Amino acid sequence: MEKPRRISDIPYEIFLTWKHFIEAFKFIREKRLWDGFWKYGWATAILIILGVLVGLQFFSEFWNLLSGVWTGLKTSDASLVSTRFQDFLGGLFLVGSWKYIILILGEVLIFHLLRRTIELLGGAEQDASFSAFIQAQKRMFTVALFSWVMELLATIFISVGLSILGLQAIKPVLVFLVSAYFLGFAMTDNYFERLGISITASHKLNLNIIGVSLGIGLVLYVLFLIPLIGPILGTSVGAVAAALTLYYLEQKGSLLVKQETELENDLTNTKI
Repeated sequence: MEKPRRISDIPYEIFLTWKHFIEAFKFIREKRLWDGFWKYGWATAILIILGVLVGLQFFSEFWNLLSGVWTGLKTSDASLVSTRFQDFLGGLFLVGSWKYIILILGEVLIFHLLRRTIELLGGAEQDASFSAFIQAQKRMFTVALFSWVMELLATIFISVGLSILGLQAIKPVLVFLVSAYFLGFAMTDNYFERLGISITASHKLNLNIIGVSLGIGLVLYVLFLIPLIGPILGTSVGAVAAALTLYYLEQKGSLLVKQETELENDLTNTKI
């Protein structure tokens, strides 16, 4: 039976997730999770495309940001600096699609590292075939699109609601948290996809561990801001941290994956 959710669960899950991010670096190094990655001929091409696209975009955005800061300093216009910085974050991350493109392009890393992590944690041997990757890639595209649309709708709802209440000052904070949640959800869904859980059931499970998705999304924002290596680092460590956190919660009994899977199978059999 699922225990009632408490507000205190959210900060606990956030800090638990950050703890596993730290452990993920050690786990990757000690378990040599990169072994077997370069045997995929298609992996190299995807990573090169990711590096080039993300690198060019980030350098362009950072150059524009620095130009705006320099212009603001020369004119002593502090509002210009603030505006350019908000435009940079808002356009590229908060309501933009670029962060999801990073995940889509980085799916090859996520697929390999998360598969290896699940196997090492004691799970069943995972399908590493090209067809399995294609399925995971298609799902990532679907989840990324879903997250982007839901994020935009939530942003509109927040904007209208706060305008009516006269609380526009807190809008950036709420929008950022919503954005971080959906970014984290797009990452954690990979774990549930490996367990054969549908997107609908995955989102339902994520609503019961909001702090995990928030914790992952917040860290990914920071890592994605690092030019060139940030997207690769974020997708790699993020995938392993998500697996470690969700596996821990599953073993603890706080994440009822098996129950959700059985319920979903029962519904499927009933329809048939």
